[in-house]
Amino acid sequence: MTREEIRSNIRNHLDDLIGLTSDRFWTDDELNVHIQDAVDEIAKRTLCIKDSTSTEFAQISLRANTIHYAYPDGVIQIDSIRKSWDGRPLRYTTHEEITQQNVLWETCSNEPYAFLTDFSTDTISIVGRFAIVGTEKLKLTVRRLSTPLTDDAQSPDIPVRFHTKIYNWVFHKCFSKMDSEIVRVNEQYSYSRDYLARFEGVPALLGKGGDIVTGK
Repeated sequence: MTREEIRSNIRNHLDDLIGLTSDRFWTDDELNVHIQDAVDEIAKRTLCIKDSTSTEFAQISLRANTIHYAYPDGVIQIDSIRKSWDGRPLRYTTHEEITQQNVLWETCSNEPYAFLTDFSTDTISIVGRFAIVGTEKLKLTVRRLSTPLTDDAQSPDIPVRFHTKIYNWVFHKCFSKMDSEIVRVNEQYSYSRDYLARFEGVPALLGKGGDIVTGK
């Protein structure tokens, strides 16, 4: 479904279709924000958007004598990193582990063979670096958020089977609006509960930037 179709279905359920735009309880902008929020929550909870092809999320161009690279914005989890020149994977490590192996690892010049992440600084650190770089790249397989919806004709990147799961989260957010004619605590709780129930059993995830995302 497109964003417009999702929003229309939401308005139909909320009985907020009739009347002038100025008479509606929820503006299109408000619903669009809630739809994007719901899509991002689904992407975090299910890791359903897998990307190994885009240059924006799944590729790092190596730079000479550089080991620290910006963590791609919108990426939730890195599944793997491979070298473009021979297809071999970099193994995942931690700062503690690699420091125990070689306290001077950040200064060594050799072919990359491992990587670690640091969400406190939003960086991916590569163990090993080239003094001279040509076209060498790292190919990532990642789980990421949906591309932001900026047009009503766009559809969320999440699989179609998850589109209807957007509704309950939007309803929850709608009835959280601080307006005496709208705010309804019981509806907030009910729709939030129904939304989360759809993801019962999904493991808790730690989102990029330290956002705790629970699976129940």
